[in-house]
Amino acid sequence: MDLKSFVIELTADGSPTLRLKNSNTLHPEKMPESMHHSGGAAAETLYIYTGPFKNTLQALAELKQNQLSIGVVGLGLGYIELSVLQNLATNPAISANLTSFEKETELTEEFTAWLNGKTNEIYDLICEKLSVEKNRVIEYSKAQTGSQNTSPRSFDWKILGELTAKTSILQPFQFVAYDAFSQFTDGPLWTDEFLDFFLTQLCAKDCVFATYACTGNLKRALQRNGFLFIKRPGFSGKRDATLALRGEFIALRHLFQSV
Repeated sequence: MDLKSFVIELTADGSPTLRLKNSNTLHPEKMPESMHHSGGAAAETLYIYTGPFKNTLQALAELKQNQLSIGVVGLGLGYIELSVLQNLATNPAISANLTSFEKETELTEEFTAWLNGKTNEIYDLICEKLSVEKNRVIEYSKAQTGSQNTSPRSFDWKILGELTAKTSILQPFQFVAYDAFSQFTDGPLWTDEFLDFFLTQLCAKDCVFATYACTGNLKRALQRNGFLFIKRPGFSGKRDATLALRGEFIALRHLFQSV
């Protein structure tokens, strides 16, 4: 896979990640940022996002709900999406919609081309490292119930462009994987103002929020917007990560203690 803005690197668990080719103009002294921890892109995804997503599905069962709206901030190489698809495919009672945001069009184009049958060994390797059944998740990503014209989809997926303070969605997210680059590269997505917008306008009153980050302003934004902040050990030696619950999910916080 030949990309204009990124180089492909292998992480410690053998799974690929992407590193920006060019340094951030605001921080030229820093090495161009990687999308994942060098300790393992697949392992990091499974720890930071897949665990909480599985617990969210368990919580929905406890709440006797069968609909779920999911938001992923940063499609990247599709790690989170592939993991989500795998888990939804094994929970056919759940009717879900997924929205992914990605400002780098070449990443969106490569990923959707692979989903539509183009050979790409990088995505095949990612499926292997995530223990994702490639054919199953691709089939599920295109699944719908009943007639295409008259019946609602059991699964709907939109890959949108850049996430901004003008973004609007049809259904607020009940599960969020906030996987944007750090504040050094994607600074606007980590400001107090933007976090308040995202948590109030794009997140549902009952919501699970997961991210690799754990900053003071993120914690304060979550708390002032009604989330129960849960600090987690970071992945592979990183200091901390974040999990936060709002609404009915707070009463089921015991389900999330295993992550």
